[in-house]
Amino acid sequence: FAAALKDLNVWVLNVVPIDSADTLPIIYERGLFGIYHDWCESFSTYPRSYDLLHADHLFSNLKK
Repeated sequence: FAAALKDLNVWVLNVVPIDSADTLPIIYERGLFGIYHDWCESFSTYPRSYDLLHADHLFSNLKK
């Protein structure tokens, strides 16, 4: 999976809750990044990656 993403202009971060099964070693073995977190929910003002991808798609259509 990481090899397929190597040449693409993407950034992937895997987030694992601290009270879930520890799957980060598997993620690291595949050459990907990951973190543990204990947040209840994301910050409402913090742009999530899918929000940024959606905005990029919308703005690219306006440029055409």
